[in-house]
Amino acid sequence: MLLFLGATLRIDICEIHIEIANYIYEEIFDKEMVYPHILMRDYARQTIEYICLSKDISNINLEKIRPPYKSNWYKKEYSNLDIDVYIKSLKTN
Repeated sequence: MLLFLGATLRIDICEIHIEIANYIYEEIFDKEMVYPHILMRDYARQTIEYICLSKDISNINLEKIRPPYKSNWYKKEYSNLDIDVYIKSLKTN
């Protein structure tokens, strides 16, 4: 996603911007559940919002690209104690 954001900021071809925004929207945000990777979602959102500053893209629902998202979190959750034990095990090795 960072690649899309960087390319969008550097390329002045407007038609490509609209295609990029539509592709990102359809693949990431226009779904029942949004992928839980925080950076990917943030770069995708920034790319679409940047393009929408200069282009009117009526088929993109901006509310869907902004948090909170419908995402399933990871199945296993770690407590602070779990993390402390893991860090201590790394230090002893």
